Amino acid sequence: WPTPEGYPILNEKKKRRLPLLNLVYNESAVYGGGTIYGNGNQYWYGHRELKVKPPRLIGATNVENIKITHLRLRDAPYWTIHLFRVNKAYISHIDIQNLLSANTDGIDIDSSKRVVIEFVRLSVRDDVIAFKANDKNVPNSFHHVRQ
Repeated sequence: WPTPEGYPILNEKKKRRLPLLNLVYNESAVYGGGTIYGNGNQYWYGHRELKVKPPRLIGATNVENIKITHLRLRDAPYWTIHLFRVNKAYISHIDIQNLLSANTDGIDIDSSKRVVIEFVRLSVRDDVIAFKANDKNVPNSFHHVRQ
C-alpha cells in the first residue's frame, strides 16, 4: 500500500485513514481464495512518528448486503475487518493472521445489524471479534457467530 504520508485521510479531526479496501456500495463482495497483505509492519515500524492513525484493512460503512468470503488476510496495519452501520453482512471462510503489529483486531462489528460470521480462523494481537456500539442510534443486533 502507499506510504502513510500519501494515503488519504477519512476523518481529519480523528486523523483516521481510509480503509485500504473500502466497501461503499450495497451488494458489495470481496472473495476469491487469494491473500491480501496489509503491510502493517511498514506502518508500525517505519512510520510511528506520524500523528495519523493507520488504516483498517477492509472497511464498510452505511451499506447493506455485503459478503467477505474465502480470503486470507495478513499483517493488517490496524483493525482487519471493520463494519460500521452495516445491515446484513456475511463473513465466512476467512483466515486472519496479524502477528507483527499492535491493535490489529480481527473483526469489529460496530453499530450493525444482521451479521453472520462463520468458519473463520483468527490469530491477532488484540480483539479477535469485537461488538461495538459507537453510534448509539444504531445498536448492534441479530448477530450469529459459529465455529
